[in-house]
Amino acid sequence: MEFVTLNAANREATKKGVCRKLRMNGKIPAVLYGRKVESRDLVVSVKDLEDAIKKSKTRELFFDLQLSDGTCKAMMKDFQKDPMNGDFVHADFYALELDRKITAKVNLSVSGTPKGVDMGGNLKVFERMVTVRCLPEATPENITVDVRGIGLGKTFYLKNVEVPEGVELVVEGNAPLAMVAVPRGAAAAANADEEA
Repeated sequence: MEFVTLNAANREATKKGVCRKLRMNGKIPAVLYGRKVESRDLVVSVKDLEDAIKKSKTRELFFDLQLSDGTCKAMMKDFQKDPMNGDFVHADFYALELDRKITAKVNLSVSGTPKGVDMGGNLKVFERMVTVRCLPEATPENITVDVRGIGLGKTFYLKNVEVPEGVELVVEGNAPLAMVAVPRGAAAAANADEEA
């Protein structure tokens, strides 16, 4: 996991007209807050923010905010976009404590061909993301799940996903990650064989 550098300047006025003027100049208002930092209003360049997002390899966006009085490691907690044109209009950054665990969303990918697919089944993937709890710098960019062991008509559950050391899954219940479905024709043929 890497922190992407983003320049941020302090913002004094918070009136609506000032924010509109910022947006006309390619900047947006933002806010930085956290447990151990005093909340402050910021200004960031839309182009710099979009470039930083493109560089990020993770679902969650982690930044090295370059402030007038130093740097701050932060994650983007929220953002707003204009519903008409999709432009950013505001961003919220949460100041991280590197020794305190966070909850983050991580991309999931599957690898391998399930044995059930080799038997004629169809792989169905239900989740492409999982929530984890870990220290900020331990947040994985991606978690790859080996699905080769899934048999025909069998399901692989999120709670069984193997994660790196220091990372814990935040999963409620028995949520499925993937299954190998029996094809309709094969199920109908199996039922016909049983009835005969």
